[in-house]
Amino acid sequence: MGSLNLDAYCTVSAANYDPKGKFSGTQTLNCSLNYFPVNYTIASTALLTNGLQFSNPLLLSGTALQPGAVYSFNAIAPGVDATVTIDSLVNGAQITNIDDNGASMGYSNSFQPVIKSGNIIGRSYAVFTFKFYQANTSSPLPLNIVKASALDIDGGSTLKEYADIKMGPGTSAIYMNNTTDLAITALNAETVRGENILGIERTNIDTASYSNMIIATNQNISSFSVSYGTITSTPSTAARQFSLYMKGFTIPNQAALPVKYRSFNVVTNNNISTLNWITETEINNSHFEIERSFDGLNFKKIGQTASKISASAGSKSYEYEDNDKLLENANVVYYRLKQMDYDGRYTYSNVVVVRLQSLNGVQIQVLPNPFAESLSIHFQSKVNTAAQLQIVNTQGQLVMLQNAGIAKGNNSIQVTGLTKLASGTYLARLYANGTVVATQKIIKN
Repeated sequence: MGSLNLDAYCTVSAANYDPKGKFSGTQTLNCSLNYFPVNYTIASTALLTNGLQFSNPLLLSGTALQPGAVYSFNAIAPGVDATVTIDSLVNGAQITNIDDNGASMGYSNSFQPVIKSGNIIGRSYAVFTFKFYQANTSSPLPLNIVKASALDIDGGSTLKEYADIKMGPGTSAIYMNNTTDLAITALNAETVRGENILGIERTNIDTASYSNMIIATNQNISSFSVSYGTITSTPSTAARQFSLYMKGFTIPNQAALPVKYRSFNVVTNNNISTLNWITETEINNSHFEIERSFDGLNFKKIGQTASKISASAGSKSYEYEDNDKLLENANVVYYRLKQMDYDGRYTYSNVVVVRLQSLNGVQIQVLPNPFAESLSIHFQSKVNTAAQLQIVNTQGQLVMLQNAGIAKGNNSIQVTGLTKLASGTYLARLYANGTVVATQKIIKN
Protein backbone atom coordinates (compact mmCIF):
# COMPACT_ATOMS: atom_id res chain seq x y z
CA MET A 1 0.00 0.00 0.00
CA GLY A 2 1.27 3.51 -0.81
CA SER A 3 1.95 6.11 1.84
CA LEU A 4 -0.90 8.44 2.86
CA ASN A 5 -0.23 12.08 3.66
CA LEU A 6 -2.96 14.25 5.20
CA ASP A 7 -3.06 18.02 4.91
CA ALA A 8 -5.72 17.92 7.66
CA TYR A 9 -7.64 15.38 9.71
CA CYS A 10 -10.56 15.22 12.14
CA THR A 11 -10.99 13.49 15.50
CA VAL A 12 -14.77 12.77 15.37
CA SER A 13 -14.89 12.63 19.21
CA ALA A 14 -14.24 15.79 21.21
CA ALA A 15 -12.53 13.63 23.85
CA ASN A 16 -9.78 12.87 21.37
CA TYR A 17 -9.24 16.46 20.26
CA ASP A 18 -5.67 17.72 20.67
CA PRO A 19 -5.12 21.31 19.49
CA LYS A 20 -1.44 20.53 18.88
CA GLY A 21 -2.33 17.60 16.64
CA LYS A 22 -1.19 14.00 16.94
CA PHE A 23 0.04 13.86 13.32
CA SER A 24 1.30 16.46 10.90
CA GLY A 25 -1.51 18.58 9.47
CA THR A 26 -4.29 20.74 10.84
CA GLN A 27 -6.70 19.05 13.23
CA THR A 28 -10.42 19.85 13.42
CA LEU A 29 -13.47 18.61 15.30
CA ASN A 30 -15.70 18.98 12.24
CA CYS A 31 -15.61 15.95 9.93
CA SER A 32 -18.09 17.33 7.39
CA LEU A 33 -16.77 16.78 3.87
CA ASN A 34 -17.84 20.31 2.92
CA TYR A 35 -15.84 21.73 5.80
CA PHE A 36 -13.07 19.18 5.83
CA PRO A 37 -11.71 18.29 2.38
CA VAL A 38 -8.75 15.95 2.72
CA ASN A 39 -6.18 15.63 -0.06
CA TYR A 40 -4.79 12.12 -0.34
CA THR A 41 -1.31 11.74 -1.78
CA ILE A 42 -0.20 8.37 -3.03
CA ALA A 43 3.57 8.19 -3.13
CA SER A 44 5.01 8.23 -6.64
CA THR A 45 6.97 5.06 -5.90
CA ALA A 46 3.70 3.28 -5.18
CA LEU A 47 2.21 4.48 -8.46
CA LEU A 48 5.30 3.30 -10.31
CA THR A 49 5.17 -0.12 -8.67
CA ASN A 50 1.44 -0.79 -8.26
CA GLY A 51 -0.24 1.75 -10.53
CA LEU A 52 -3.94 2.47 -10.68
CA GLN A 53 -5.88 -0.75 -11.12
CA PHE A 54 -8.91 -0.60 -13.42
CA SER A 55 -11.16 -3.65 -13.31
CA ASN A 56 -14.82 -4.64 -12.88
CA PRO A 57 -16.53 -1.56 -14.36
CA LEU A 58 -20.11 -0.76 -13.28
CA LEU A 59 -22.42 1.29 -15.51
CA LEU A 60 -23.55 4.30 -13.45
CA SER A 61 -25.57 6.22 -16.02
CA GLY A 62 -26.33 6.46 -19.72
CA THR A 63 -26.61 3.72 -22.32
CA ALA A 64 -23.90 1.08 -22.25
CA LEU A 65 -21.14 1.55 -24.85
CA GLN A 66 -22.68 4.80 -26.13
CA PRO A 67 -21.58 8.45 -25.77
CA GLY A 68 -22.54 9.78 -22.36
CA ALA A 69 -22.21 6.42 -20.61
CA VAL A 70 -20.43 6.71 -17.25
CA TYR A 71 -18.71 3.69 -15.66
CA SER A 72 -17.35 3.45 -12.12
CA PHE A 73 -14.12 1.69 -11.18
CA ASN A 74 -13.85 1.30 -7.43
CA ALA A 75 -10.67 1.07 -5.34
CA ILE A 76 -8.25 1.77 -8.18
CA ALA A 77 -5.77 2.65 -5.39
CA PRO A 78 -6.07 2.92 -1.60
CA GLY A 79 -8.74 5.54 -0.91
CA VAL A 80 -9.32 6.29 -4.60
CA ASP A 81 -12.27 5.57 -6.90
CA ALA A 82 -12.61 6.54 -10.55
CA THR A 83 -15.13 7.00 -13.32
CA VAL A 84 -14.64 6.62 -17.05
CA THR A 85 -17.03 8.47 -19.38
CA ILE A 86 -17.47 7.78 -23.08
CA ASP A 87 -17.32 11.36 -24.34
CA SER A 88 -17.78 10.73 -28.05
CA LEU A 89 -17.53 8.28 -30.92
CA VAL A 90 -16.12 9.94 -34.03
CA ASN A 91 -16.44 9.00 -37.72
CA GLY A 92 -18.43 5.81 -37.13
CA ALA A 93 -16.26 4.23 -34.43
CA GLN A 94 -18.07 1.77 -32.13
CA ILE A 95 -17.21 0.37 -28.71
CA THR A 96 -18.00 -3.33 -28.34
CA ASN A 97 -16.45 -3.82 -24.89
CA ILE A 98 -15.72 -1.06 -22.37
CA ASP A 99 -13.00 -3.07 -20.62
CA ASP A 100 -11.85 -6.49 -21.78
CA ASN A 101 -10.62 -8.14 -18.57
CA GLY A 102 -7.56 -9.62 -20.22
CA ALA A 103 -8.75 -13.23 -20.13
CA SER A 104 -7.52 -13.71 -23.69
CA MET A 105 -5.03 -10.87 -24.09
CA GLY A 106 -3.48 -8.08 -22.06
CA TYR A 107 -3.78 -7.30 -18.36
CA SER A 108 -6.75 -7.49 -16.01
CA ASN A 109 -5.76 -4.23 -14.25
CA SER A 110 -5.45 -2.23 -17.48
CA PHE A 111 -8.26 -0.24 -19.05
CA GLN A 112 -8.80 -2.26 -22.24
CA PRO A 113 -11.65 -1.07 -24.48
CA VAL A 114 -12.45 -2.84 -27.74
CA ILE A 115 -13.19 -0.37 -30.53
CA LYS A 116 -14.40 -1.02 -34.08
CA SER A 117 -13.11 1.17 -36.89
CA GLY A 118 -15.68 3.41 -38.55
CA ASN A 119 -15.66 1.94 -42.07
CA ILE A 120 -14.10 5.09 -43.51
CA ILE A 121 -10.78 6.20 -44.96
CA GLY A 122 -9.03 8.23 -42.27
CA ARG A 123 -9.35 8.52 -38.49
CA SER A 124 -12.17 7.02 -36.44
CA TYR A 125 -11.92 6.97 -32.67
CA ALA A 126 -13.48 6.97 -29.20
CA VAL A 127 -12.82 9.62 -26.56
CA PHE A 128 -12.78 8.66 -22.86
CA THR A 129 -12.53 10.92 -19.79
CA PHE A 130 -11.07 9.59 -16.53
CA LYS A 131 -11.91 11.26 -13.20
CA PHE A 132 -10.55 10.45 -9.73
CA TYR A 133 -12.54 10.73 -6.48
CA GLN A 134 -12.05 10.18 -2.79
CA ALA A 135 -13.32 6.66 -2.13
CA ASN A 136 -17.09 6.41 -1.63
CA THR A 137 -17.62 10.15 -2.25
CA SER A 138 -18.19 12.53 -5.14
CA SER A 139 -15.26 14.74 -4.11
CA PRO A 140 -12.63 15.13 -6.88
CA LEU A 141 -9.23 13.87 -5.82
CA PRO A 142 -6.03 15.27 -7.39
CA LEU A 143 -3.28 12.65 -7.50
CA ASN A 144 0.28 13.83 -7.07
CA ILE A 145 1.42 11.84 -10.11
CA VAL A 146 -0.44 9.97 -12.86
CA LYS A 147 1.25 7.73 -15.42
CA ALA A 148 -0.70 6.44 -18.41
CA SER A 149 1.09 3.78 -20.47
CA ALA A 150 -0.48 3.11 -23.87
CA LEU A 151 0.61 -0.41 -24.80
CA ASP A 152 0.66 -2.34 -28.07
CA ILE A 153 0.02 0.49 -30.52
CA ASP A 154 0.36 -1.59 -33.67
CA GLY A 155 -1.56 -2.34 -36.87
CA GLY A 156 -1.21 -3.55 -40.43
CA SER A 157 -0.62 -2.18 -43.90
CA THR A 158 -4.07 -0.55 -44.23
CA LEU A 159 -5.04 -0.04 -40.56
CA LYS A 160 -2.87 1.53 -37.88
CA GLU A 161 -3.72 2.28 -34.24
CA TYR A 162 -3.04 5.47 -32.35
CA ALA A 163 -3.55 6.97 -28.89
CA ASP A 164 -3.91 10.62 -27.88
CA ILE A 165 -3.38 11.23 -24.14
CA LYS A 166 -4.49 14.64 -22.85
CA MET A 167 -3.38 15.34 -19.28
CA GLY A 168 -3.40 19.12 -19.27
CA PRO A 169 -0.57 21.68 -19.13
CA GLY A 170 2.75 20.14 -18.19
CA THR A 171 2.10 16.77 -19.82
CA SER A 172 5.31 14.92 -20.65
CA ALA A 173 5.97 11.65 -22.44
CA ILE A 174 8.71 9.05 -22.75
CA TYR A 175 9.21 6.36 -25.36
CA MET A 176 11.90 4.11 -26.82
CA ASN A 177 14.29 6.40 -28.68
CA ASN A 178 15.10 4.07 -31.58
CA THR A 179 11.56 2.81 -32.18
CA THR A 180 10.49 2.51 -35.81
CA ASP A 181 6.98 1.41 -34.84
CA LEU A 182 5.64 4.76 -33.66
CA ALA A 183 5.54 8.44 -34.47
CA ILE A 184 5.51 10.28 -31.15
CA THR A 185 4.13 13.81 -31.19
CA ALA A 186 3.26 16.56 -28.73
CA LEU A 187 0.08 17.86 -30.36
CA ASN A 188 0.09 20.80 -27.95
CA ALA A 189 1.14 21.62 -24.38
CA GLU A 190 -1.55 19.26 -23.02
CA THR A 191 -1.68 16.29 -25.40
CA VAL A 192 0.77 13.67 -26.68
CA ARG A 193 0.15 11.21 -29.49
CA GLY A 194 1.56 7.78 -30.18
CA GLU A 195 0.72 6.69 -33.74
CA ASN A 196 1.73 3.46 -35.44
CA ILE A 197 3.62 4.04 -38.69
CA LEU A 198 5.35 0.69 -39.27
CA GLY A 199 2.21 -1.31 -40.01
CA ILE A 200 3.34 -4.58 -38.42
CA GLU A 201 1.07 -6.52 -36.06
CA ARG A 202 2.80 -7.35 -32.78
CA THR A 203 1.99 -10.53 -30.86
CA ASN A 204 -0.19 -10.12 -27.75
CA ILE A 205 -0.23 -7.08 -25.45
CA ASP A 206 3.08 -6.99 -23.64
CA THR A 207 4.57 -4.44 -21.22
CA ALA A 208 8.00 -5.51 -22.46
CA SER A 209 7.18 -4.50 -26.04
CA TYR A 210 8.78 -1.10 -25.63
CA SER A 211 8.94 -0.19 -29.31
CA ASN A 212 5.17 0.34 -29.54
CA MET A 213 4.55 1.90 -26.12
CA ILE A 214 4.27 5.51 -24.97
CA ILE A 215 4.03 6.69 -21.35
CA ALA A 216 2.41 10.06 -20.58
CA THR A 217 2.84 11.67 -17.17
CA ASN A 218 1.49 14.65 -15.27
CA GLN A 219 1.21 15.77 -11.65
CA ASN A 220 -1.59 16.94 -9.38
CA ILE A 221 -4.46 16.13 -11.72
CA SER A 222 -7.92 14.78 -10.94
CA SER A 223 -8.90 14.01 -14.54
CA PHE A 224 -7.53 13.40 -18.02
CA SER A 225 -8.77 12.10 -21.38
CA VAL A 226 -7.69 9.51 -23.93
CA SER A 227 -8.64 9.13 -27.58
CA TYR A 228 -8.16 5.64 -28.97
CA GLY A 229 -8.70 4.81 -32.61
CA THR A 230 -7.39 3.82 -36.01
CA ILE A 231 -6.16 5.40 -39.23
CA THR A 232 -7.31 3.41 -42.27
CA SER A 233 -6.33 3.67 -45.92
CA THR A 234 -9.25 1.41 -46.90
CA PRO A 235 -12.65 1.26 -45.15
CA SER A 236 -12.69 -1.22 -42.26
CA THR A 237 -14.92 -2.27 -39.37
CA ALA A 238 -12.18 -4.31 -37.68
CA ALA A 239 -12.42 -4.53 -33.88
CA ARG A 240 -9.20 -3.59 -32.08
CA GLN A 241 -8.35 -4.09 -28.42
CA PHE A 242 -6.47 -1.23 -26.76
CA SER A 243 -4.67 -1.27 -23.43
CA LEU A 244 -3.98 1.66 -21.09
CA TYR A 245 -1.94 0.52 -18.09
CA MET A 246 -2.00 3.19 -15.39
CA LYS A 247 1.50 2.69 -14.07
CA GLY A 248 5.06 3.53 -14.99
CA PHE A 249 7.61 1.32 -16.70
CA THR A 250 11.34 1.64 -17.22
CA ILE A 251 11.90 1.87 -20.97
CA PRO A 252 15.39 1.06 -22.26
CA ASN A 253 17.08 3.73 -24.37
CA GLN A 254 14.24 6.06 -23.47
CA ALA A 255 13.76 9.54 -24.85
CA ALA A 256 11.50 12.49 -24.13
CA LEU A 257 9.85 14.70 -26.72
CA PRO A 258 12.30 17.38 -27.91
CA VAL A 259 9.61 19.38 -29.72
CA LYS A 260 6.04 20.16 -28.73
CA TYR A 261 3.76 21.12 -31.61
CA ARG A 262 0.96 23.62 -31.23
CA SER A 263 -0.40 22.87 -34.71
CA PHE A 264 0.43 21.24 -38.05
CA ASN A 265 -1.80 22.01 -41.04
CA VAL A 266 -1.72 21.70 -44.82
CA VAL A 267 -3.67 23.98 -47.17
CA THR A 268 -3.98 23.20 -50.88
CA ASN A 269 -4.70 25.52 -53.79
CA ASN A 270 -4.36 24.66 -57.49
CA ASN A 271 -2.51 21.45 -56.63
CA ILE A 272 0.04 23.29 -54.49
CA SER A 273 0.33 22.24 -50.85
CA THR A 274 1.41 24.75 -48.22
CA LEU A 275 2.51 23.19 -44.94
CA ASN A 276 2.34 25.31 -41.78
CA TRP A 277 3.39 24.24 -38.31
CA ILE A 278 3.89 26.00 -34.99
CA THR A 279 6.05 24.62 -32.19
CA GLU A 280 5.36 25.24 -28.51
CA THR A 281 8.86 24.34 -27.30
CA GLU A 282 12.08 23.05 -28.91
CA ILE A 283 14.99 21.32 -27.18
CA ASN A 284 18.16 20.29 -29.05
CA ASN A 285 16.27 20.60 -32.35
CA SER A 286 18.45 20.82 -35.47
CA HIS A 287 15.94 20.89 -38.31
CA PHE A 288 12.73 19.48 -39.77
CA GLU A 289 12.61 17.15 -42.76
CA ILE A 290 9.38 17.27 -44.75
CA GLU A 291 8.22 13.84 -45.91
CA ARG A 292 5.51 12.98 -48.43
CA SER A 293 3.68 9.79 -49.41
CA PHE A 294 1.08 8.95 -52.03
CA ASP A 295 -0.05 5.70 -50.37
CA GLY A 296 0.26 6.51 -46.65
CA LEU A 297 2.94 3.85 -46.24
CA ASN A 298 6.07 4.82 -48.13
CA PHE A 299 7.33 8.30 -47.22
CA LYS A 300 10.15 10.19 -48.97
CA LYS A 301 11.97 13.34 -47.96
CA ILE A 302 11.01 16.28 -50.20
CA GLY A 303 12.55 19.18 -48.31
CA GLN A 304 14.16 20.52 -45.16
CA THR A 305 13.70 23.54 -42.89
CA ALA A 306 16.22 24.68 -40.28
CA SER A 307 15.13 25.09 -36.67
CA LYS A 308 14.54 28.57 -35.28
CA ILE A 309 15.72 27.37 -31.87
CA SER A 310 18.28 30.19 -31.66
CA ALA A 311 15.55 32.80 -32.06
CA SER A 312 13.65 34.35 -29.17
CA ALA A 313 11.96 32.06 -26.66
CA GLY A 314 8.36 30.98 -27.15
CA SER A 315 6.40 29.50 -30.03
CA LYS A 316 7.89 29.43 -33.52
CA SER A 317 6.14 29.27 -36.91
CA TYR A 318 7.31 27.40 -40.01
CA GLU A 319 6.11 27.13 -43.60
CA TYR A 320 6.99 24.90 -46.54
CA GLU A 321 5.47 24.87 -50.05
CA ASP A 322 5.20 21.69 -52.10
CA ASN A 323 4.59 22.53 -55.79
CA ASP A 324 5.89 19.27 -57.27
CA LYS A 325 4.31 18.41 -60.64
CA LEU A 326 3.60 14.92 -59.27
CA LEU A 327 0.72 16.52 -57.34
CA GLU A 328 -1.13 17.29 -60.57
CA ASN A 329 -2.11 13.64 -61.04
CA ALA A 330 -2.56 12.75 -57.37
CA ASN A 331 -5.88 12.31 -55.60
CA VAL A 332 -4.54 11.96 -52.06
CA VAL A 333 -1.20 12.93 -50.52
CA TYR A 334 0.16 12.35 -47.01
CA TYR A 335 2.58 14.64 -45.18
CA ARG A 336 4.57 14.30 -41.97
CA LEU A 337 7.48 16.10 -40.31
CA LYS A 338 10.65 14.34 -39.23
CA GLN A 339 12.17 16.38 -36.39
CA MET A 340 15.94 15.88 -36.20
CA ASP A 341 18.08 16.44 -33.08
CA TYR A 342 21.69 17.61 -33.26
CA ASP A 343 22.78 14.16 -32.04
CA GLY A 344 20.97 12.35 -34.87
CA ARG A 345 17.91 11.29 -32.91
CA TYR A 346 14.54 12.02 -34.46
CA THR A 347 10.78 11.95 -33.91
CA TYR A 348 7.84 12.12 -36.31
CA SER A 349 4.86 14.43 -36.27
CA ASN A 350 1.33 13.20 -36.85
CA VAL A 351 0.38 12.48 -40.48
CA VAL A 352 -1.80 15.02 -42.30
CA VAL A 353 -3.92 13.67 -45.17
CA VAL A 354 -4.75 16.02 -48.06
CA ARG A 355 -7.13 15.38 -50.93
CA LEU A 356 -5.84 17.36 -53.89
CA GLN A 357 -8.59 16.57 -56.37
CA SER A 358 -12.25 15.87 -55.86
CA LEU A 359 -15.58 16.21 -57.60
CA ASN A 360 -16.20 19.70 -56.18
CA GLY A 361 -18.37 21.84 -58.44
CA VAL A 362 -19.64 18.91 -60.50
CA GLN A 363 -23.07 19.26 -62.10
CA ILE A 364 -25.34 16.23 -61.90
CA GLN A 365 -28.34 15.48 -64.07
CA VAL A 366 -31.11 13.28 -62.67
CA LEU A 367 -33.41 11.47 -65.10
CA PRO A 368 -36.33 11.13 -65.04
CA ASN A 369 -37.40 13.90 -62.68
CA PRO A 370 -40.12 13.48 -61.43
CA PHE A 371 -39.52 9.72 -61.09
CA ALA A 372 -41.58 6.67 -60.19
CA GLU A 373 -39.46 3.51 -59.87
CA SER A 374 -35.85 4.31 -60.81
CA LEU A 375 -33.33 7.07 -61.42
CA SER A 376 -30.19 7.66 -63.47
CA ILE A 377 -27.58 10.11 -62.13
CA HIS A 378 -25.31 11.51 -64.88
CA PHE A 379 -22.16 13.62 -64.33
CA GLN A 380 -18.53 14.10 -65.32
CA SER A 381 -15.47 13.56 -63.14
CA LYS A 382 -11.87 14.72 -63.50
CA VAL A 383 -10.53 11.89 -61.35
CA ASN A 384 -10.96 8.23 -60.50
CA THR A 385 -12.40 7.91 -57.02
CA ALA A 386 -15.07 6.30 -54.85
CA ALA A 387 -18.41 8.02 -54.37
CA GLN A 388 -21.67 7.53 -52.56
CA LEU A 389 -25.16 8.58 -53.56
CA GLN A 390 -27.66 9.36 -50.82
CA ILE A 391 -31.34 10.23 -51.07
CA VAL A 392 -32.79 12.08 -48.08
CA ASN A 393 -36.28 13.36 -47.35
CA THR A 394 -37.19 16.93 -46.37
CA GLN A 395 -36.60 16.06 -42.70
CA GLY A 396 -33.02 15.10 -43.49
CA GLN A 397 -33.65 11.37 -42.97
CA LEU A 398 -31.68 8.98 -45.13
CA VAL A 399 -34.00 6.83 -47.25
CA MET A 400 -31.51 5.33 -49.73
CA LEU A 401 -27.74 4.86 -49.96
CA GLN A 402 -25.70 3.46 -52.83
CA ASN A 403 -21.91 3.20 -53.21
CA ALA A 404 -20.31 3.54 -56.61
CA GLY A 405 -16.92 3.59 -58.28
CA ILE A 406 -16.29 6.76 -60.27
CA ALA A 407 -14.11 6.85 -63.38
CA LYS A 408 -12.46 9.83 -65.02
CA GLY A 409 -14.86 11.14 -67.68
CA ASN A 410 -18.59 10.52 -68.08
CA ASN A 411 -20.38 8.56 -65.35
CA SER A 412 -23.86 7.23 -64.70
CA ILE A 413 -25.25 5.75 -61.49
CA GLN A 414 -28.40 3.63 -61.83
CA VAL A 415 -30.75 3.63 -58.85
CA THR A 416 -33.63 1.15 -58.71
CA GLY A 417 -36.14 -0.11 -56.16
CA LEU A 418 -37.70 3.28 -55.41
CA THR A 419 -41.31 2.20 -55.83
CA LYS A 420 -42.01 2.12 -52.08
CA LEU A 421 -40.87 5.70 -51.50
CA ALA A 422 -43.74 7.99 -50.52
CA SER A 423 -44.67 10.69 -53.02
CA GLY A 424 -43.01 14.03 -52.35
CA THR A 425 -39.77 16.00 -52.56
CA TYR A 426 -36.32 14.55 -51.85
CA LEU A 427 -32.68 15.54 -52.22
CA ALA A 428 -30.13 13.46 -54.14
CA ARG A 429 -26.64 14.05 -52.68
CA LEU A 430 -23.41 12.88 -54.25
CA TYR A 431 -20.50 12.38 -51.84
CA ALA A 432 -16.80 12.01 -52.67
CA ASN A 433 -14.08 11.57 -50.04
CA GLY A 434 -16.66 12.13 -47.30
CA THR A 435 -17.78 15.53 -48.69
CA VAL A 436 -21.00 16.55 -50.44
CA VAL A 437 -19.96 17.60 -53.95
CA ALA A 438 -23.39 17.94 -55.62
CA THR A 439 -27.04 18.18 -54.57
CA GLN A 440 -30.15 17.96 -56.74
CA LYS A 441 -33.83 18.26 -55.74
CA ILE A 442 -35.90 15.34 -57.04
CA ILE A 443 -39.63 14.59 -56.95
CA LYS A 444 -41.33 11.20 -56.49
CA ASN A 445 -44.72 10.82 -58.20
